[in-house]
Amino acid sequence: MGQAEHSRDRTQSTLKGATLEWVVASVAGVIVAAMLGFLLFQAFTKADADPDPLAVVKSVTPVSNGYRMEISARNKGGGTAANIKFRAELRSEGRSVESADVTFSYLPSHSKRQGAFIFENDPRGYNVVLQAESYTAP
Repeated sequence: MGQAEHSRDRTQSTLKGATLEWVVASVAGVIVAAMLGFLLFQAFTKADADPDPLAVVKSVTPVSNGYRMEISARNKGGGTAANIKFRAELRSEGRSVESADVTFSYLPSHSKRQGAFIFENDPRGYNVVLQAESYTAP
């Protein structure tokens, strides 16, 4: 009788182990299928997407040679941009008072980078026109 109970316990243990293996294999299969689906989705939806660079002013602080206007540059588009040139222009009564350029070497899709313009005049006293002027495909 002791041998029969021992055999039954071993059979139940084997069944539990096999069930656990199937559960783990099923979960792994679902994860692999989801990853493949995501990669295929990315490949077909982002291949022709264009970059959409834009910048916003974060702060203006006095520095030894003028004023530093810090910006946050973002790429809201699906494509990557390289050599992105932003221009900031200080305007008063419709005329340009001063301008400066900054170039970001690389801006991946849906990413953010920080940069700064240096001006002689305080940008807080003018209308600031900030725009992306150009970029290249990497």
